[in-house]
Amino acid sequence: MRIAPGANPVAQLKRGSAAAVAAVLACGLIGCAQIHEATALEPPPINPSSPIADYADHVSHQTFPTPTFAQVPPKPAGVRSPAEYKLAITQEVQMRRDLAAWRATHPQLTSDTDAWADLQRHRIPPIASAQVAATHDAESEAFAKRLREEAGKPQPQQ
Repeated sequence: MRIAPGANPVAQLKRGSAAAVAAVLACGLIGCAQIHEATALEPPPINPSSPIADYADHVSHQTFPTPTFAQVPPKPAGVRSPAEYKLAITQEVQMRRDLAAWRATHPQLTSDTDAWADLQRHRIPPIASAQVAATHDAESEAFAKRLREEAGKPQPQQ
């Protein structure tokens, strides 16, 4: 709600609160119009055009045995207590947070690799960068040559 300049903010707040209370009461009264359907203890009427209307009517008038509290089975063994569930959930949340922190500090190498590589290159001093580039080129060529030679060899039969 926006307060108009020069207006009494308390009066405007009271008017806004009164409107909100009126809206809640109106919604409540609309809900009360259907209250008898929501609290009815009897089932709704059966649709006579339903193919199972006769069977549903017959079953709805039957009484079935109701279990007693003595017949409720005991708590099964091996069920965690609420405290153990809370501990497990807390640990899962902490592991998720740890993973998110790890991912923030270790960027994925499969996306935006050029930007990451540029950032890392700028961290290398200029003299060392030239030495690394020369060594890297020679090593890369040797590695590529070895791969080409191995690719030309026939694979042994298994």
